Amino acid sequence: MEPWRYSPAADIDSTLPERFRSFPREPHLWMYVLRFVAALVMRTWVRIWHRLEIHGAEHLPQDGSFVLVCNHQSHLDMPCLGAALPISWIHRAFPAVAADYFFNNGPRSAFFAIMINALPFEREGDTDQSLQLCRELLQSDGNILMIFPEGTRSQSGSVGRFRSGIGRLVEGSDVLVVPCHLDGAHRAFPKGAVIPRPVKLKLRIGEPRDYSAHQTGRETVAQISRDLESAVRALGIGAPSKTQKYRARTPKNARNSPGRRLPGSRGSRDTVVMAPPVSIWIAGDVCDNPPVTNNDTLRRVRYAFDFSDSKMMQLFELGGREVSRAELSDWLKRDDNPDFQPCSDVVLATFLNGLIVDRRGRREGPQPEPETRLNNNLVLTKIKIALSLRSEDLVEILQLAAYGISQHELSAFFRRPGHRQFRECQDQILRRFLQGLQIKYRNQDPPPPTD
Repeated sequence: MEPWRYSPAADIDSTLPERFRSFPREPHLWMYVLRFVAALVMRTWVRIWHRLEIHGAEHLPQDGSFVLVCNHQSHLDMPCLGAALPISWIHRAFPAVAADYFFNNGPRSAFFAIMINALPFEREGDTDQSLQLCRELLQSDGNILMIFPEGTRSQSGSVGRFRSGIGRLVEGSDVLVVPCHLDGAHRAFPKGAVIPRPVKLKLRIGEPRDYSAHQTGRETVAQISRDLESAVRALGIGAPSKTQKYRARTPKNARNSPGRRLPGSRGSRDTVVMAPPVSIWIAGDVCDNPPVTNNDTLRRVRYAFDFSDSKMMQLFELGGREVSRAELSDWLKRDDNPDFQPCSDVVLATFLNGLIVDRRGRREGPQPEPETRLNNNLVLTKIKIALSLRSEDLVEILQLAAYGISQHELSAFFRRPGHRQFRECQDQILRRFLQGLQIKYRNQDPPPPTD
């Protein structure tokens, strides 16, 4: 018989604030009791005060570790995701939160460590260490990691661009990723609010995705991030937020096209479930409305101005990058082509910078570096600069694509993020703008370059 050994807790000499900020934490019984009581209170709160509805809970894997990915609208997101899980899972569900915000003082650290069971994640600096901590957590069977890939709460309530962290986390891993979309949280508890309003919340949970068959690499990371962003957007298209000023209008008799469930997709580790396109109404017409990808933008600009492959390669060179004809061909292929390659933000930014140089001339001094993160506002701004478009020109182009908007509303897209009048450019607006470019320029010569 082996002698009995006593091993004290690893944090026995740590102060309470140090215990809260450390991870993984020691399983103290008093923490478990407080967390269980807090979970009961928060579940009761969101179900009564916010009338929370949960759709698709049957998609949650019943075994193994997995990642919940959701849009980020407010501090209500974490309690709502937690309410979708069985209460017996709360001690192994870990929301990844910004360490610089949620663990910057004692009381806040205590609340999020004890009540929420949060994992402190470094948004700036050494993110690799935080990602490695998440990987180790997922390697232990039965853990659930909640991630908000936008990195910050939305200013407008719409889904922002997903950062690459989620792609880096799951690339080459057999961990399932479950996309979710929460609607109404921005109206209920927006950034800066003190007391949540009694707004109805709806949480939609999609089918799990498996990326274990993908090769590791930068393009795979970008593809995973875009796929999950598309999945979350598709889940939310059925109920656009009232805070979205330029939202699609859905008639009462219109219904979303149901997604086809692939055989064995639930809990399956050999199938990647791709989000189906959803039909919505825009300007009176029903059309498929997948997100506008970088490849879409590249193809549409090329078609609008009838650029040859040689001209496209020249534009990339003007932007500071040499590309081969084979690379260009793979970016321009249809998404369902086996040789299709996703166009990264840097690649598209390089092309648009080259378009600006081609149309406006190269400016003096250092040339701008292509952005590593693009959004619809930046894409719209770059095309506007390249073509020397005025506000009335943009309005006219959108009108050609049957989308009406005023110059005042349009100006909000070109404000700096954080400005009180800034608005995110939604996919349907960028899509209609690109369609308008095709109508305006396809059968005409592009505007001549400026000397």
